[in-house]
Amino acid sequence: MAIGDYPTQRTIPNNRTGYTFDGFYTEENGLGEQLFRNNNVSWNPQLIWALQEPCQLEQDITLYAYWVGKEYTCFLRTDPYQYQVQITVTYGQPMPTVDYHGNPLQIPQRNYYHFLSVSRNGVTFYNPDMTSATTWQIDYQGTILEPYYILSGDWKGYEYTIKFDTNGANEKIPNRTIRYGDKLNFPNLTKTGYTVSAWWLNNIGAPAGGTFLAYANSADFSWMPDLSYTQDLAEFTEFTILNDWRANNYLESVYNVDTL
Repeated sequence: MAIGDYPTQRTIPNNRTGYTFDGFYTEENGLGEQLFRNNNVSWNPQLIWALQEPCQLEQDITLYAYWVGKEYTCFLRTDPYQYQVQITVTYGQPMPTVDYHGNPLQIPQRNYYHFLSVSRNGVTFYNPDMTSATTWQIDYQGTILEPYYILSGDWKGYEYTIKFDTNGANEKIPNRTIRYGDKLNFPNLTKTGYTVSAWWLNNIGAPAGGTFLAYANSADFSWMPDLSYTQDLAEFTEFTILNDWRANNYLESVYNVDTL
């Protein structure tokens, strides 16, 4: 570029996703002297590039474009039962460790669950200790239904061993391993003259008769027992489930031979 060229007539770079052009500098990464702002107008009055009469530079000079990552507002909805946390992310930068107000991000807590990460669409943004797991690479423009980007928490329920006391059934059911919040499928049991009517939790500390879980026809049961009589469900790793039998009813027909 020769002295006498007018910077305002040059094309402003604007084609880098997630970034805003901040001007040209004499060194990389925004260091050195800033010669032109993002509107390509001379920033340093000591550098007179637009002289009245064209002349040549005394030596070659390389100018480096500097880009600043755009900022986006996100919300961390780590627990569906807790208020979401607002954060500000910067394109190309690690995930922040403080919220919008500058408070350190806390590791989410949820009864009977282990916190795993914060993610969305298969991309993990935060590790279990809420440190950054990646850099922000989403140029999110927002929608009417979701003006801000929502990140969700990933959880794994505590693991438990389930034993079935079949209470005289013809079948023997092996123990099962299940996590808190998972679906529990009850086995099909048979006993002559009886039908399973309900399922009960029968473990140490339970009231007389156990704790009711579900009726026999419950096809969509989640393992989330409410053990109000225990101090903490986390104290238990093994439970026994007992089925309740209901005697079948039969229709008996009596015939009077004299009337036949």
